[in-house]
Amino acid sequence: MPRISQKYIAFLGVVVGIYFVLLYFMPQRFNWFISLYQKDKNPFGAYVFKTLIDHSWLDPIQTSNKTIYELKDLGDSSLLVLCETFSISPSEQETLLNLVEQGKTALISAHQMDSVFTDSLGAGLNGFSFRFYIDQIWGTDSTGLKFINRPFDTGKTYWLPKQMLSQYFESYDTTRSEVIAKNTDGKPVLLRISHGKGAILLSSTPLMFSNFAILKSQNHEFVAGIMSNLPEGSLHWTEYYQMGRMEAKTPLRYILGDPALKWAFFSLMITVLILMVFEAKRDQRVIPIITPLKNETLDFVKTIARLYYQKKDHKDLAIKKILFITEYLRQHLQIDVNEDMSEVIGKVAAKTLSDKQDVKKLFDQMNHISSTRYVSAEELKVFMHQAEQILNK
Repeated sequence: MPRISQKYIAFLGVVVGIYFVLLYFMPQRFNWFISLYQKDKNPFGAYVFKTLIDHSWLDPIQTSNKTIYELKDLGDSSLLVLCETFSISPSEQETLLNLVEQGKTALISAHQMDSVFTDSLGAGLNGFSFRFYIDQIWGTDSTGLKFINRPFDTGKTYWLPKQMLSQYFESYDTTRSEVIAKNTDGKPVLLRISHGKGAILLSSTPLMFSNFAILKSQNHEFVAGIMSNLPEGSLHWTEYYQMGRMEAKTPLRYILGDPALKWAFFSLMITVLILMVFEAKRDQRVIPIITPLKNETLDFVKTIARLYYQKKDHKDLAIKKILFITEYLRQHLQIDVNEDMSEVIGKVAAKTLSDKQDVKKLFDQMNHISSTRYVSAEELKVFMHQAEQILNK
């Protein structure tokens, strides 16, 4: 592995390590979003409530993200719904009323409920008035809740900030409704409405089921009192009306749905992103400068010339020059030196634009060199000069 890549990996390891150390020692930050989700340990989750009923409810407890319409075959179970806004379709409302009419009991706790649904039961929640918004923003007082009927009325009052308990029932049908609990202002917050063989429990205080409320003072007793209004038997808690389907249809959605897997996924993505940024500059070794090959032809010629000069073999050099001249005439000028000499001289003179006397003199020198045994340096020099003058033309 290249040394530079090892440096990047070491740097990324240090950065990720520092990040996790800081994350570990940072003070815990709470998410104040109202989820009422059974696995949420934040203040407004319902993890504590789910843990308590798992240990205290004698019969099986089922949780799902199904609509009431999908629960029309509820069996012997009671129904539990915790949400901020309870809004149902006509078919869901019809299914709910049919289940209750057959003898089922449903507990619905929400800040706001569908007006068509509440009107069918003869009840109505208070609306969002200007005073409501003022209490939400500036209210600092607490509001208490208490049961008004035995055996739940123990004389205790259960307190929470007023902003969390601002909803109540401003109207209800006294002929079919029973008030079970009120707030300290005397407003009903828990109704039991009879319908057919069963009953519907309407609660305007869903935040009493949150972690924040149950762990505060003795508020878990109030929640236990609400749950005691449900008959013995199994319980089905649907979270559809608060959390939706919550279906992990893809691996990514499943990963993001688990806090540990989500943080691991984000850490991996950040690491890969940093690595891509650092590796965007292509790694490449230094390209060496290659010196072009030197043309040594001239040096070779000089070496051969120096060799002939030292040997002083002027005739051998002259013979090689003669061979070069005859070959040049044959290939480039298409003149055969074996023909009649007078014709050869005429052709060479014509094609090289030279004087016939000069060409004749050159051939005489060639004949002389070929027939003699010794050529002096001066004769070689004159011959070379004469040949260059004619051939260069």
